[in-house]
Amino acid sequence: MSLLLSEHEVVIAGGGPTGIMLAGELKLAGVDAAIVERRANAEHPAFGTVTPPAAVLIRPDGYVAWVGDLDKRGLADMMSAWFGPPTAT
Repeated sequence: MSLLLSEHEVVIAGGGPTGIMLAGELKLAGVDAAIVERRANAEHPAFGTVTPPAAVLIRPDGYVAWVGDLDKRGLADMMSAWFGPPTAT
């Protein structure tokens, strides 16, 4: 895990509201950040226990573009919408 984290300029401990907002603001400022969350679930005052998604795509402007799980439905469409169509390498 340390190899992955060492590839980022900033590592944010906690994916709660503050961590998510900080990550969005850093993205807007052009800073590469990673969020580390140790909890498998979070408690929401209105909804109770909330299981976090497997993946989140953050738009270039810092907002969430896609939230999904391991089936990746809709991910290709959102990637194309925000980053352009796929190109051959």
